[in-house]
Amino acid sequence: MRRLVLGTVAGVVGAAVLLGGVVAAEIQYARTRERLPTDPGFGVDVRAGSAYVGDELRVVMLGDSLVAGVGASSAEASLGGQVADQIARELERPVHLVGYGVSGAITSEVLDEQLDQVPEGIDVILVEVGSNDVTHRTGLDELERDTERLLRGAQERADLVVLASAGKLNAPIFQQPLRAIVAARATKVRERQRTVASDLDVPFIDIAREVSPAYDDAAPESSSSDRFHPSDLGYEIWARPLAATVARAVESQ
Repeated sequence: MRRLVLGTVAGVVGAAVLLGGVVAAEIQYARTRERLPTDPGFGVDVRAGSAYVGDELRVVMLGDSLVAGVGASSAEASLGGQVADQIARELERPVHLVGYGVSGAITSEVLDEQLDQVPEGIDVILVEVGSNDVTHRTGLDELERDTERLLRGAQERADLVVLASAGKLNAPIFQQPLRAIVAARATKVRERQRTVASDLDVPFIDIAREVSPAYDDAAPESSSSDRFHPSDLGYEIWARPLAATVARAVESQ
């Protein structure tokens, strides 16, 4: 019996070590993969809805490579460009959107390095962040604290703040078992983000629920050549719930 127990324990430990080695190797591959020509991204500063009359809606986007438009063919085709275009059409109002996104940014870096760049008099701050907190294994309590500080700081600078969550992160670049591990971790990150947003009365967009179904249905065309970041089509799909949420919130003010 003692030999059986020891053998079982050794097998479990061996499997855990093997799994850890596989995951570590896959994480290293994901981090050192070939980069796109558009990485680190665009300086997103776009105007949309010039045919409409009325006051220009001033929008700032903060976040990671998605906000920087990595994988898009142009700033206009980036997430920010397409969000601006869709908001303008929904509100029938001109929109000026500036993105401060940095490829690879985690929540604490958005707080420390991007928020202070936001000028006064902004109507909307839209934050899209969290996926790098998943892949960089940011502690969940740390993430929650940083998210609260970020959203509170944004509320001091804009009339409206909206938070979009970490992605589902079921990208084909992640092989199993890493894909399942990353997806499970992303769920926990989104739930912490949802909790903070709810506490601060900040509109929250669950990317896994609001984006992933249409994004996955459009695959592989929704992904860029690195199989991780969105393509122009992917960003158009991603922009839909972000723009709709911002438009509804602006109309309800």
